[in-house]
Amino acid sequence: MHRGQHPARHYSTQHRTREFLERRQRDAGRMALGVHKNTPVEGIQGDLGWSSFTAREAVAKLSYEGRLLRLPDTNLAHQALIHTIYSGISTRWTRRTANLRRRYEVSPESIASAAAQPVSTRTARIRAQVTKVETREWLEGAKAKPSLDLYSATKTTIGREKFFDNSLGSGLLEEARLGVLRTRVWRAKFTAGLDTTCTACGAAEETTSHVVLECPAVAPAPESHTLSAALGSEEAGGAAWVDNAKRRLEAWWRHAALRRRDGLNKGGSGSTEQYGEARENFERRAAARETWLSGASRVKSFFIVGRDACRVPPEDRVDPYVCERWEPNITAINENLEFYATTAKTRDCFPRKRSLYTGFSFEVHHPLSVTRLGVLGDILSGSIGITVALIDAHTREILRKVVITMETGTEDGGTTTATSTEYFEGIVSLSGEIVTETCAAPLAWNNGSNLLTYERLYVDHEDRNSVVWMPEAISGVGVHFVISDSLPSLLDHVDDAEMRQAVWDELVDEEQRKLDAEVRRYRDIALVPVVDVYRTLPRKLLHFFDHLLQRSIEFDYLVKADDDSLVDLLGLRNNVPKKKQQNIWWSTFRENWPVIRYGKWGESTYRAPVYPAFACGSAYVLSRELVLWLARNKNYLHSYQGEDVSMGIWLAAVSPRLINDPRNWSCSYGCPDGVSRPYNRAQLSPQEVRSVWATFKKHKKLC
Repeated sequence: MHRGQHPARHYSTQHRTREFLERRQRDAGRMALGVHKNTPVEGIQGDLGWSSFTAREAVAKLSYEGRLLRLPDTNLAHQALIHTIYSGISTRWTRRTANLRRRYEVSPESIASAAAQPVSTRTARIRAQVTKVETREWLEGAKAKPSLDLYSATKTTIGREKFFDNSLGSGLLEEARLGVLRTRVWRAKFTAGLDTTCTACGAAEETTSHVVLECPAVAPAPESHTLSAALGSEEAGGAAWVDNAKRRLEAWWRHAALRRRDGLNKGGSGSTEQYGEARENFERRAAARETWLSGASRVKSFFIVGRDACRVPPEDRVDPYVCERWEPNITAINENLEFYATTAKTRDCFPRKRSLYTGFSFEVHHPLSVTRLGVLGDILSGSIGITVALIDAHTREILRKVVITMETGTEDGGTTTATSTEYFEGIVSLSGEIVTETCAAPLAWNNGSNLLTYERLYVDHEDRNSVVWMPEAISGVGVHFVISDSLPSLLDHVDDAEMRQAVWDELVDEEQRKLDAEVRRYRDIALVPVVDVYRTLPRKLLHFFDHLLQRSIEFDYLVKADDDSLVDLLGLRNNVPKKKQQNIWWSTFRENWPVIRYGKWGESTYRAPVYPAFACGSAYVLSRELVLWLARNKNYLHSYQGEDVSMGIWLAAVSPRLINDPRNWSCSYGCPDGVSRPYNRAQLSPQEVRSVWATFKKHKKLC
């Protein structure tokens, strides 16, 4: 303390500051242990052996006061304290120390006893008393929380546990000890309707006990027969049993991460759509090498694989088909738990009225509730009522419909709240007598701090007449969103981000090691400079065509097939046009195929209502000229939503000769009607590829 400064300014901390320090200490403890934000503070304190800020303050201040009493009578600080005590003066210091004595049941010290007792003895007595009261309060707090039932039954003192380290298993172990391991059963408390079946074995409910002691799909085998012993609450197996539990928890977490990556567990959406990335399809490539690519003469085969993996965990992507991180602004969301999609607060008809859109679409990145639908005031003028509908963009099911009138200005005919799920795409549109212009100034669009993305604008109910969303657009319809009900799961999602990233990085690194070994062993993988996700398939193909061009690889025809397909290469070679013809594209074609605006095949940039003719992406044949034209123009060709439709749009510019042969080419899993010898089969598992090939070798038939 500098001379001239008042002691109270240094030794009496304000309540808000103490609360802030307590929160920061708890946050630091959670970070040190690698656990999520819902981990009880009693567990953090108990396993790290930390005292609360208030307890440390009590020991420091009461001990310091005792030292002042022991100073010589000539000491100014001693004289000031004695004067304060005898005069009964109330200061921030005396009020605070009195509160600390009451809180921790420390009796006041007389001047005589202070002089007779060594400082160390007095300090030890105060520390012991404060620890006693703090431990009692800590135990009471732990026993009051159901999640800590197992923990509080065996942990009776605050003290640092020695089995924690910086591993993933260590953090999961602490969550399991404290009853907050993020199993499906635990998550179901916050997400209604969540499937609680174990992600690893699929045979039982996913509880902490099942994961640590029972799940047969998790390795290594359990060494303990009781949960408390496995989690380090009993001495029975010691460090070996705890280490075994850590390894099992890590294995379980990776199972869950793999299933999420493969699209089998898409959070609260209930979706089970599967989508693959070529880098990870080791089994499919192995099946192809063992079957239809084995022994093919005069054929050079390549597997086209993106050189770079997506480092963003699937759960953190804007949608499942891109490598773009979704980053919600939690601070802003906490401050605004509800918001309007659009707001118009001013009117200005100069220099002219503005065009009005009668609807818009949006994609939700986290579950939201729609609580209110509305219309722009201009639209109601002269109308007997406007119908506003919230529609599922995929199924066209009307989720909510209301009528808004000029007289009431409120909804009439619907009060049900429509809850949107993750990746939900919805359309809000108007019907009735609607004006097409407005004096409203350009609207302010609110995406709820990245909770949703606006996609398209509508002038009627037809997708084909819609346009890509623009921030300066004026919408005649408004929506009120609320996130309150799903805020806990959002906070949990954000809190899990670091652990998800660590697990995902480990999976990607392991995948890269396997891929590098496969490249060295087989030398049939073309690594092209793209990030390997679904939306980059068109670029992958163009880069591969450029790969052929740059290496001057000679060929007459190129066969492109998905890695879940099987192709009769001999049959193709025997039936390919004998006379060399240019610009050949041979397959079964989809013509007048309508453009879809939403979902996996959602097209945002192609403006026409239908696509040009395009070959089924499962398999097709291209002549050399087309491949080289695509390679030379790869820098000028825009990628659309999928590889198949992109090929149709690109090649429409050169008017290729289409050989549409639906009787001999298959687009899907089944066989063409009445055809036993098609050139290909599609959408097969590796096991099915081997089975169909075995039949083909015997009977020369793919069907």
